[in-house]
Amino acid sequence: MLRFSLFVRLNGKIVRMNQDMPNELWQAYERLAAHERRLGIFIPPIMVDLLSIEDTSWPERVATPFEDRCSLWLNAAPDGFPDFDDWKIASEDNWFESITNIPGLDHLVIFAAMSGDELCLDYRENGLASMPKVVHIDTCAYPATICVVADSAEEFALAVLECAKKAEEE
Repeated sequence: MLRFSLFVRLNGKIVRMNQDMPNELWQAYERLAAHERRLGIFIPPIMVDLLSIEDTSWPERVATPFEDRCSLWLNAAPDGFPDFDDWKIASEDNWFESITNIPGLDHLVIFAAMSGDELCLDYRENGLASMPKVVHIDTCAYPATICVVADSAEEFALAVLECAKKAEEE
């Protein structure tokens, strides 16, 4: 019998994923793994937690994370973060058809977008199996602009989840 296991973070908990885990966790892992295969990338498991955020119009009293690095990133996710089904490779997205000044579009995965504001997992530096950065790309600017929002997807997700929690408490 083939046995495997790994540790992932799902819904705020570190979980050892293996064949003997509860069905709901197994289904969540299988769903994540299916999208990894579809996109050909490693998806940091903490990104699952972002899918629970349905609104990013936080009260002004709650500081928006990464605003000092890239103030426009929130434009890409005004209604929260879409399900994995909506994620796509930038080189396959029509908003990127005329983008010539940003190399490696096949290593950028769009995980939130709104009217030319694209929030992407950036695998260009370390490859598709690595922990990606999070970048904001304004595809309507000419030439298109790119801004590093967070140095890792984990840093991004933890900060956004903390902000959403604070906003909920307001």
